[in-house]
Amino acid sequence: METLLAYLSLGVLLLFAIPSALLLCRDAQNRAPFGFVLAVAAALMTGGLSLVMLWMGLLGISFAPAAILIVLLGLMLPGIYLCWRQRPELIWAWPRGGQLFVFGLLVAIAAVILIDAALWPFFRDDAAAIYQPQAAQIAGLGGLIPLQGQNTLYEAYPMLIQLNYSFVYLASGWENDYLAKLISAILAVACLPAVFQPGKRIGGESAGWTAALLLGLMPTFGSWATAGYTDLPMALFLTLAVVFGIRLWDSARKTDALAFGIALGLAAWTKNNALIAMPAFGLWLLLALWRRRINWLHIVIAAIAALLIAAPGTCAIY
Repeated sequence: METLLAYLSLGVLLLFAIPSALLLCRDAQNRAPFGFVLAVAAALMTGGLSLVMLWMGLLGISFAPAAILIVLLGLMLPGIYLCWRQRPELIWAWPRGGQLFVFGLLVAIAAVILIDAALWPFFRDDAAAIYQPQAAQIAGLGGLIPLQGQNTLYEAYPMLIQLNYSFVYLASGWENDYLAKLISAILAVACLPAVFQPGKRIGGESAGWTAALLLGLMPTFGSWATAGYTDLPMALFLTLAVVFGIRLWDSARKTDALAFGIALGLAAWTKNNALIAMPAFGLWLLLALWRRRINWLHIVIAAIAALLIAAPGTCAIY
């Protein structure tokens, strides 16, 4: 029964994250593409879940699945209310011709990845040796892992994925690797609609479908999407940062600056390697400022959003 409730809990969280994703993804015409919204909703769900658990741990509040759910769902209510008031339109147009074939192939690839992830426990190197044991320890402690003495290098990793895994263990009542792996697989699959967006912006829909197909057909993508690693979730957040960065250049909307900062913060909160990309994104903002595509307020909004997400966990670790 607990296992079923764990699956239902994640489904409800993803559903409740969609209104906030709609608000972030909508364009000047108040419309948002369906696939992109789902990708952003998955990012918001996993990011929000990990941050709620982080702050509960920092405040000394024991991890209880019901309490975590109540807090996170409560934080999502303003997005639901604003979405109800502003009524952004979720758009979907069935692809035609060759694009329909590509769409079907991508759906098949995504289905295989998700099914494979749900059928096997963790077994790949770092996932089995680092992330799974950390998640199990967090679930056992009912709180964050104390960093004391030596040999705490791995415990000092960013914790977005590990905290999501530990929530699954707590909600399931056992070390449910199958559902835990499904979380990272969902974030990996979300890279497909995410990478479609910059391709479409550069070369139209055909370029978008080509970009998604090239990613989906890469053997390394399919292999690592089911591994339970942090790399593809980090790649999703960085890709979303690229998308919102381009949108910010085009529109100078404060919502895009906010989403840009959120994506960067989530990337840094997922894997340290994301920090390597931060100077490039900073230069992008400065270029946009120099070309008068944005102003200082956009940079401040993005910086505050990124720091609010990434800084608390980093400060707690170091």
